[in-house]
Amino acid sequence: MKKYLLIVAIIVIGFTACENSKKTETTLKTDKEIPFEGIWGRSFDLGEDKDSVQLVFYRIWDDSIQYEMKGPLNLNYTLQKDTFIVKNNRWVGKLYEQDYVVFVKNITSDSIAIFKQKTKSIEESMSIPFPSDTATSRFSPWNVYYLKK
Repeated sequence: MKKYLLIVAIIVIGFTACENSKKTETTLKTDKEIPFEGIWGRSFDLGEDKDSVQLVFYRIWDDSIQYEMKGPLNLNYTLQKDTFIVKNNRWVGKLYEQDYVVFVKNITSDSIAIFKQKTKSIEESMSIPFPSDTATSRFSPWNVYYLKK
């Protein structure tokens, strides 16, 4: 009888461990609503000329992020979401065949800090560490964007 109870206990623990690992995976990788959806923007001077003000917007939706620059340098493109990980606000997506990772931090009701980086693959986007406060990429350092109403 003791042997039978021991076997049942081991089986129950095994199933419980499997279920817990499945729960961990779904909490780390999810397609739930993104907590910083909205239109975020900032402006900066490209030079000393007052006509050189550059406006930058991130329009963040559940399935994509549109990036737009207005001013002396104009640019507009939309990244399509592959994965969003709530745990570290890691947004992974593509522009055509190019992979990107976007990290978001310091989320308040009216501002967020955004860091965007081009990557070689979705796997790299998923594995690179969260950038430090002083990190920069070819595309952006951490910049603060404000909610546009």
